[in-house]
Amino acid sequence: MSTMSIKEVLPEAKKLIVSNTAIVTVGVLIGSFFSYLLQFFLGRFLSVSDYGTFSALLSLTYLIGVPSGVFGISIIKVSSELLAKKRFDKLSSLFWKLNLYAIYIGISFFIILFISKSFIASYLNISEVLVMIPFSIFLCLSYLSIVPSSYLQGLMRFKAYALYISLNGFLRLFFPTLLVF
Repeated sequence: MSTMSIKEVLPEAKKLIVSNTAIVTVGVLIGSFFSYLLQFFLGRFLSVSDYGTFSALLSLTYLIGVPSGVFGISIIKVSSELLAKKRFDKLSSLFWKLNLYAIYIGISFFIILFISKSFIASYLNISEVLVMIPFSIFLCLSYLSIVPSSYLQGLMRFKAYALYISLNGFLRLFFPTLLVF
């Protein structure tokens, strides 16, 4: 056992906290930059009506994303507690079980949105009701990203998490831009 005092450990912990914070900050900034580029490209290439549809669906995404945020925070807490207890067997099985739950939640939202697509399109003043189908599929698939993201945070894999955020931001730019063109 080490006989290091708190005064010796504290500066090293501060360095680690600052470096991990910087890594995650860079990842978030890169992901946010890609989100900005998406807004810029869609604003330039979509008609006013289509951009309004995009904005309405983006707002709906944030509302529907509230449960995923709560779900993600819970996963971070549980996975970090299991890591601290070195319960790697439980971490692995929980990862796969939570992915199944995320799939079920995503499919549930897909079904709800699919069934109520006409009502939602009418309420949001979206003229093309069929745009709700790919939107529903996107939301269903987006729930698959909750568990890996939360696990990376809970396991304190900050470099991997920063890379994940950056890649996620790039893919959010790439696919909608590809669909527009």
